[in-house]
Amino acid sequence: KVAWVRLVSRMFEVTSGFFAEAGDLHLFLNVVNGALLLHCEDSSILRLCMSTYINAAHQFKNIFATNGYLLIVQPMVQIYANHQTNSLLCKTIEFVFKQFYILHRKPFVLQMFGAVAPLLETEAPTNSSLNSTCQIHPRAFFQLLQSLGQYTADPLDILELVDAEKPLKALDFCYQMDSEAMTILDAISLCVTVISYASDSERGHQMLKVLD
Repeated sequence: KVAWVRLVSRMFEVTSGFFAEAGDLHLFLNVVNGALLLHCEDSSILRLCMSTYINAAHQFKNIFATNGYLLIVQPMVQIYANHQTNSLLCKTIEFVFKQFYILHRKPFVLQMFGAVAPLLETEAPTNSSLNSTCQIHPRAFFQLLQSLGQYTADPLDILELVDAEKPLKALDFCYQMDSEAMTILDAISLCVTVISYASDSERGHQMLKVLD
């Protein structure tokens, strides 16, 4: 698994940053997703997968500004929710999500909400085709969301493997003067804005699910 993830990471390094085919990118990211799901508690594989995600988000900034995070957020949040007793794993995912937020800000948050909304458990049972093991408890997601407003250490020295200027900065110049912390109130405000603008849209329904 390590060899495959290293291969994908190397392919990303030598691929043009203006690569625009998200569908092809998905095939490579699935390799990393699979390795992470199978070996998420192996710190060496965890470190390599997380650095590959950050490198991909930085290298393919145009794709990740639109829909790239939809390809990786779900497995990461599922792992986070299902391994709450593993503090190293959870702190690592919190740190990586904070780096994602620093890079892309609101586009990342909107994609994160869109990816997580179908996975959130509801009080009333539904006929969803999702297996219960794929769903996440809202409390775990709330905890992850809270971490975006806090200082988060790099427990595995992941940034050492990231091929970018450190510390990471916003890729869109319009966010470069904004705070690198996002509060829960900021998240609620973003959801309300989307709902007010297009409450009947798919994204509006996703924001309602997250607020619920």
